[in-house]
Amino acid sequence: MDPHFQAIYLERVTQEFANELDRIRTADDFRPDSVPVLVAALQQGAALYSPEQQARIVGRQDETDKVVDTADASDAFSSDGSETSSSRSSEASSGSSSS
Repeated sequence: MDPHFQAIYLERVTQEFANELDRIRTADDFRPDSVPVLVAALQQGAALYSPEQQARIVGRQDETDKVVDTADASDAFSSDGSETSSSRSSEASSGSSSS
């Protein structure tokens, strides 16, 4: 698995599930030695993406890092890794304004 993709994936998952992760972390039965188990469970979701999807997401992330703040770029992809219509629209409008 591409380590860059894994980092992007984990960042996105932790942002999307921030409230749930906080509830787990603050639960009475949560122990510090549970952290590796939780991280491993979150990482398992990255295996659902094909190598082609991973490469596309990593490439797109590299492009967005150059153009916009990463917080704004996180909404450029749907949960399956495909581009959303809003990200395609912004690309089209930015492409038409260049000379």
